Amino acid sequence: MKHIKCCTSDKSRRVFLTVLALTATVGIFIGSFFGAERQDLPSAWIHQYFYPFTCDRSLFSFFLNDCASAAVFISAVFLFGLFPAGQPLAAVALVYRGFGAGLSAALLYARFGRAAVTAVLLLIIPKAIAYIYISMLAVREGIRSSDYILHMLIYNDSENTKAFSLKMYAVKYGVLILLSVVAAAADTAVNYLFLRFAR
Repeated sequence: MKHIKCCTSDKSRRVFLTVLALTATVGIFIGSFFGAERQDLPSAWIHQYFYPFTCDRSLFSFFLNDCASAAVFISAVFLFGLFPAGQPLAAVALVYRGFGAGLSAALLYARFGRAAVTAVLLLIIPKAIAYIYISMLAVREGIRSSDYILHMLIYNDSENTKAFSLKMYAVKYGVLILLSVVAAAADTAVNYLFLRFAR
């Protein structure tokens, strides 16, 4: 019975992550359509620093912006998870995250045409995979927490109230922020190498 329960739980996790991946994909498609006809680089709040490094700023500032963008997103989803109605907000946030990746890829194509293919493959897609996966994990925990709190309020479940650990919840998000810093460092290094060898 435990084995069956474990398998069912693993399957539900995979299904949940698949739904979250599709949610992010919706954002990517919306961002791609939005950026296809643009030539100018929109606000950083829109592209969320998925756009590759440009020479008007230093690599260190590029790294810091990557970290800040991820930290703001993860912190927002963390807060959504503390409210009983936070599930839809977390889902919308994931669409927004995907939007930035799709927009950035479309902007490169709109500005540089076929010459942008290599940059998209090396600079945007790996970054998008890393950050969106981290974002999916953040949203998953936020939705779980929000649903948990909603359940406690509706059913007045004292046992579940005691079982909920805000400390553990915060630790999970701290780990996700650390993973984002690692991803930002790797992304900065890849951008540096691309600029060095693409000249």
